[in-house]
Amino acid sequence: MFKTCKYCKTLNRKNAVFCKRCGKKIVTGKNIQTDKIIDRDEIKNTISVLVDSVNQYRGEWNSNLNFNINILLTGNTGTGKNLMTDYIIDSLISANVLAKDKIKKIEASDNQNFLSKLPELFKEAKSGAVVFENFHRLIPTNTKHPRVPALDQILNEIDKSGNDPVVIIHGDKNILDKFILNNPAMKNRFEYYFRLQDYSSSELYEICRNKLEEFGLRLEQSSAERLLALFKHLVKTKKSTFGNGYAAVNTAEDIVRAYYYRVSKNSPDDKKIRAVDIIGDFPNPKTLDEIFAEIDELIGLETIKAALRDIASQVQHQKNRIQQGEKNVKIGFHLVLTGNPGTGKTMIARKLGDVLAAIGFLDKGHVVETDKSSLVGRYVGETPYKVTKKCDEAMGGVLFIDEAYALAQGSSGGSSNQYGKEAIETILKRMEDDRDKFVVVAAGYRNEMERFLNSNPGLKSRFDRFIHIDDYTSEQLTEIFRFFVKKNGYKITEAAMQRVAELISDMYNSRSANFANAREVRRLFEQTIINLSKRVSQSSDDIKNYSLIVEEDFPPDDKREIKLEDVFDELDKLVGLDNLKIELKKLAAYVQAEEKRKKLLGEKSTFNLHFVFMGNPGTGKTTVARLLGKIFKSLGILSRGHLVEVDRSDLVAGFVGQTSSKTDEIIDSAMGGILFIDEAYSLVVENSPNDFGQQAIQILLKRMEDDGGKFIVVAAGYPDEMQNFIESNPGLESRFKKKLIFKDYNGEQLYRIFKLMVDSKKMRLSAEAELKVKTLLKDIYENRGSNFGNGRTVRNLFENCLENQSFRIAPLLNDAELKREILLTIEADDIKL
Repeated sequence: MFKTCKYCKTLNRKNAVFCKRCGKKIVTGKNIQTDKIIDRDEIKNTISVLVDSVNQYRGEWNSNLNFNINILLTGNTGTGKNLMTDYIIDSLISANVLAKDKIKKIEASDNQNFLSKLPELFKEAKSGAVVFENFHRLIPTNTKHPRVPALDQILNEIDKSGNDPVVIIHGDKNILDKFILNNPAMKNRFEYYFRLQDYSSSELYEICRNKLEEFGLRLEQSSAERLLALFKHLVKTKKSTFGNGYAAVNTAEDIVRAYYYRVSKNSPDDKKIRAVDIIGDFPNPKTLDEIFAEIDELIGLETIKAALRDIASQVQHQKNRIQQGEKNVKIGFHLVLTGNPGTGKTMIARKLGDVLAAIGFLDKGHVVETDKSSLVGRYVGETPYKVTKKCDEAMGGVLFIDEAYALAQGSSGGSSNQYGKEAIETILKRMEDDRDKFVVVAAGYRNEMERFLNSNPGLKSRFDRFIHIDDYTSEQLTEIFRFFVKKNGYKITEAAMQRVAELISDMYNSRSANFANAREVRRLFEQTIINLSKRVSQSSDDIKNYSLIVEEDFPPDDKREIKLEDVFDELDKLVGLDNLKIELKKLAAYVQAEEKRKKLLGEKSTFNLHFVFMGNPGTGKTTVARLLGKIFKSLGILSRGHLVEVDRSDLVAGFVGQTSSKTDEIIDSAMGGILFIDEAYSLVVENSPNDFGQQAIQILLKRMEDDGGKFIVVAAGYPDEMQNFIESNPGLESRFKKKLIFKDYNGEQLYRIFKLMVDSKKMRLSAEAELKVKTLLKDIYENRGSNFGNGRTVRNLFENCLENQSFRIAPLLNDAELKREILLTIEADDIKL
């Protein structure tokens, strides 16, 4: 019988201890307990270093001074706690660190039996070790901070014994790990703390294979592949009661029984396990090609697709090196994903897990989703436990931390902030210690994640890739809607699909920084199905199609509810502004023609129009801006056409860091409409380059570029000041292409404005009052100064007239014979500023 090397698969003589090709120790049924079931290289290396250190010290100083080598060992059922304990003790005995006949093992659940004899037990084990097995059975699980009297006595004996004997405690990790983290006194007495992870599918396979060899049976290639697939399935679907090594041994025994049953039915007894001997119904894992075929079907995400292929290539390269006998280099694929909600970050994490599992880098490839609330504790000691628990859950798969930047946020110096930092430090250590055992994907908004990575010097160096996911385009979002339709077994008419494209285009063009991408489309789809259900249930048709989506299932098209002709009528009714009326009509004609041209050529039309309104107060800048929004909404350029009116105080804050958020929030609110910045020049303070107004300008310019076509900015103010404002920054000049001049109203135009106000109240002017108003407004215009308010001056005059008229007729108000004419007429005496 030959022995197969597990590392290079070379056949060796049956008596060989080391492989003739790679030189590594050969694993067999005889040494499986120390070399395979307990395949814990990090622990074995630690014990080896410990032994060398103790012997070096004793040899150099000729002293028996004892180091603290007390050990805590935790793990789930079947992870080899007893075997690892035996391995550690055997290693220490072989190195003459412990005396072979001084080893005492105690079952911790037998509380009364060992506590009464504890001092005597420690004395008998001098120069040896005391092992407390299944210590978790002493810990109450019904209290948050349990107290274990037995532990107090053990710690007391440790203190008195001077680290002799060595004390080893092991138990279930779910109970014991949490208890250890909350008991500093325990941690201080134990120098080594080993946590046994669950076995991987390949380790379970090796345990089972070696057990089969003990029965004299061996695997063929087909049965070996099926056995590995079985363990991959068991690991991926395991529950908290999974038996680990016990499951592997039980599987081996099931296979042996199946083999001999087959032999009993006249099959040859050739000691070869066939695939049929591995009983069970479980799916074969997807191949890498199958997974990438699924990835290729995803809409958009071209950068991600390339990155996943690159990762697979790196893993395959490393596997090829190992097969050639080269050193196995630990590689990691910890990833930072940035992007807005609904861009597929969680889905990408799942695909990454699938890829790494298919190629053998990860054992399971599952995704454990978490966030700050699941990682940060409320009291001292809880955070490391919560983080450790999540990392353990993610072993063999992907730990997906959503909004990871929240871990670094919190009140400065507060407990929340401190616990967040503690969570980060714990995660970083696990990322390094278990670099090739799981993958961390930290996800969130781009700017917040950049600040997060800069909050801790070790963060950026732990992550291997940084990928930003752009928002889906409106066309891609439309295809995602079509995907939802097909996936859920519905059909959709072409007219309805065209309506979907229009709705999503409006949604996309008015999106804010919090736009939820595919989630928005999912909400639209779900609402559509609700509408379809209502429509069909109310239909009187004999034959009803419950799965066909039609145009009626969407909200009505309100894009054109404002007609361009109606807006122009409203514009024409404004007093004066003749040059502006022509400019706006020419602009509307240009937009319409450009859309036609682009449509004819099969291209998409985009407009990046921003305006400077130059004029004195009261010249109609806000009114025209409001009409501008209506014009572009009627043309389908803006999805909402609303007006957001702000000034410096709405954009600029008094403290560092606040201006950015204020400005972004205002811009977000203007998506799909007009952002009207009154007295925009006030954002520039002369001789103050560090003024927060400059920060607001920079953010505005960036958003005008990044969100081009989604909103329109109108910067308004006095002519000279606005000219200086535009010239103060090259970026402003290049962004604001359209300048509209609002001239002062002349005397005649001022009177027409006044008359419109009178008419709006259904009042009239006497002949004398009309003459007096015309004369007064002409005089005001010809003698206007820097404070001339144009339309505002007229409004002030009109409101004064109303007050004067009301005061004049006050004595007549109780007169039953008061004539309508008197109540609604403004006389010359009422005209006063």
